[in-house]
Amino acid sequence: MDALRTTRLRDLDIAHVIHPLTNWREHVTLGPVIIAEGRGATVIDTGGRTYIDGSACLWNVNVGHGRAELADIAAAQMKRLAYSPLFTSLSHEPAISLAAKLARITPGDLGATLFAFGGS
Repeated sequence: MDALRTTRLRDLDIAHVIHPLTNWREHVTLGPVIIAEGRGATVIDTGGRTYIDGSACLWNVNVGHGRAELADIAAAQMKRLAYSPLFTSLSHEPAISLAAKLARITPGDLGATLFAFGGS
């Protein structure tokens, strides 16, 4: 990505994005690191610099970046149903299938799953 585009993205970020747990003075002075893509256990910024993604992008990319087979499966699911909560007796086949599989493979009498999100 060219330097002018990176500068523009940094300016827009500083003006419009709130970053939790960030030293704002340092953020404004140094500018954000703009991540452009990921490959396996690494991410690459807009300047082409590669970083080891030691936190799995805050623990939600545990199987690595750029996994085409996972993107294909996700795209197929999202074409059918992008999201549906499990509140108020709503359910959907992917949640039911995964919960049943987890019940089969977990030890002891663990037979039910609570699907939850974290970190937001």
